[in-house]
Amino acid sequence: MNLLAISTSTPRWSVWLHRQDGWQRAAEADAGRGTGQRASLTRMVWNLLAEAGIQPGELQRVVADTGPGSFTGLRQGLALARALAWAHATPTHGVSSLHAMTLTAQPLLQPKDTLAVALAARVDVDFVGLLRDGALVERVLCAADSLAWWQANRPNVLGIPEGDHGRALAQLALSQGARLLSVHPDAEAMGRWSLAQPDASSDLAPRYLAVSEAEHHAGVAVPEVTLEAFDRNRSASA
Repeated sequence: MNLLAISTSTPRWSVWLHRQDGWQRAAEADAGRGTGQRASLTRMVWNLLAEAGIQPGELQRVVADTGPGSFTGLRQGLALARALAWAHATPTHGVSSLHAMTLTAQPLLQPKDTLAVALAARVDVDFVGLLRDGALVERVLCAADSLAWWQANRPNVLGIPEGDHGRALAQLALSQGARLLSVHPDAEAMGRWSLAQPDASSDLAPRYLAVSEAEHHAGVAVPEVTLEAFDRNRSASA
C-alpha cells in the first residue's frame, strides 16, 4: 500500500511514506518557537513523494494524528492531509495523538508495564491516556485530581514529551516511583499501525488543546471538558 502518515500535533513534526513494494522513508522537523528556519510540512511531504517516485494521486491512504494537539500544528497537518485526500478521493485514517504516543512507546516497555501518556493542555491541566489490556482510556486531568487518579490506576511508566518533564504530572510520576519516557506522536509508528489494519478509514476531525483567550473569542473549537477541568483547577487554587 502507498501510505503517507503525518504527525504535527506537537512541535516535533514527522512524516512517513510507505510504498507498496516495501520502500519507506521518514522525515522529521522541530517546529517549535525559537528554532530558527521555519519548518515546511509541504516541503517535507513533497520531498518524500519525489524520492519515492510517487504522485499524490497514487497514495492509497493518508494517516494523520488528530489531537489533542496545538492549534497551529494540527491545522497545518490536517489541512494538508485533507487536501491530498479530497483532491484524489484517497481514504483517510485519523489517529489520536495519545494513541500515537503509546505506539511510539511500545518498543520501550516491559511486559508487565502499565503505561500512561500525557500532553499538556493549560497550566496544571493535562490530556492523559492509560493503556491497559490493549485498550486506551483518555481523559482530561487537572492538578487537583492527579494524585487520586494516579493511585487508582498505578501506572509505572509515563510517556510525555521531553519539554514537559518539569510539569506537575511528571513530578508526581517520579514521586510515585514511575519511569519517565520522552515520547512524541510519531508518523512512522502511526503509519505502521495503520498498515496492519486493512480496512481502516476515519475522518480527520481535530481535537485542539485548550486555547488562548484570544483564540477562544475567535471561535476556535475546544473540548468543553478541557475548559471545565481548567476552571475547576483554577477555583481549587484560588
